[in-house]
Amino acid sequence: MPSGTVQLYKVSRGFGFIAPDDGSAALFVHVSSIDRSLRRQLKAGDRVTFTAGRDEEGRPAVVELALERSGDDPCGDAAKTSMTGRLRWFDAERGYGFIQPEAGGDDVFVHITSVKMLGVANLSEGQLIAYSLGIDPRTGKGSAVGLRLLG
Repeated sequence: MPSGTVQLYKVSRGFGFIAPDDGSAALFVHVSSIDRSLRRQLKAGDRVTFTAGRDEEGRPAVVELALERSGDDPCGDAAKTSMTGRLRWFDAERGYGFIQPEAGGDDVFVHITSVKMLGVANLSEGQLIAYSLGIDPRTGKGSAVGLRLLG
């Protein structure tokens, strides 16, 4: 059974997003896919196993979910997936750019707030960066978070 990390879960709205460990696109998860006992305790950072399928409109989604480990687990940080990639481009004035993952696949969006957390105002094209995949709560799309400069 695939596993991943809860990137966002809104109890009040009844949905969230799971980032699969295989690096594929984040999956939508509806409250109906979550066991009743977990619905109020599931939160960002929790490790889960899931069954992927399609929602009523045919979009990829989680159809069954089980808690593997709480994000409060002191060992949880060791399990977070770190990815690496090279900065394709970044425009500080616009406040965003894209990282090309070394493992291949679609470019990953990076917002200036993640860059500023490094203590820098800008990045250089081609720069090697380690990052984790997060979810932008406004758009529900993947975004690079927890950036570290590698070179």
